Amino acid sequence: MIRGYDVRGTNGDVGHVEGFLIDDGSWALCDLVVNARHRLPGRRVLVPSEWIAWVSWIELTVHVDLPIERILGAPSYDPSRPVTGSDEMRLRAYYGRPTRHPRDRMIC
Repeated sequence: MIRGYDVRGTNGDVGHVEGFLIDDGSWALCDLVVNARHRLPGRRVLVPSEWIAWVSWIELTVHVDLPIERILGAPSYDPSRPVTGSDEMRLRAYYGRPTRHPRDRMIC
């Protein structure tokens, strides 16, 4: 289990892994839920799984191919509100990753 692992951007620590968003149809890992406690206490953001570079099981760290500023500038994530396909498209546009075709069950 990697919940609680540190999240490190290309230029330093961002926060920790609070959870994941998973497509309930394909079981694909869509997004990493990051609690940005190191920089902005209480703020949560999503990082699409495509940006995960590698995981260090020894350091208990998830390394992400994004600078801290980019992660912290992402839209806030509210776990009490469902993430829609539009939310996913906006998130991927923010990070500069292409989205899947809208007919897909969930865009991730």
